Amino acid sequence: SRGYATDDEEFTTGVGAVTSGITSERGFEGIMSLIGPITHVKQIGFDVAGRRVAATAARASFALGDPGRVKVVGVD
Repeated sequence: SRGYATDDEEFTTGVGAVTSGITSERGFEGIMSLIGPITHVKQIGFDVAGRRVAATAARASFALGDPGRVKVVGVD
């Protein structure tokens, strides 16, 4: 799984978004999203924006006590 979801004008014409979940040691806590004009989101790129949002959500999850969301470089 890539760790994020995308919205390419699915709900509102002209709007794009990427979203990732935030978890803690207790489970689901909320979401982190980047929402904006579709032209801006496409300029950044859904993949680039999604990876950044997912990485930030993973760091927030780690801070809330969920170490499983953080990937350690060089460890499978």
